[in-house]
Amino acid sequence: MAKGGTFAAKIAKGSSARLVRVCPKCGQNIVATKVVTSEKSDVKNSWKFNQRFVDVCKCNEAEVYPS
Repeated sequence: MAKGGTFAAKIAKGSSARLVRVCPKCGQNIVATKVVTSEKSDVKNSWKFNQRFVDVCKCNEAEVYPS
């Protein structure tokens, strides 16, 4: 027997389950952002990419996104 439900129902279910986190200092929404930095290795003389997730709001926006 086939599963019931349409694509629109699945999208509505997925979007309603998201929680919004708010920064206690500035009161803005916190957005999880993936930051990729490239670093040159001295040992092998090659480039390496480091990936990390950072929570960004108005408080630390200038630190994460340098001009």
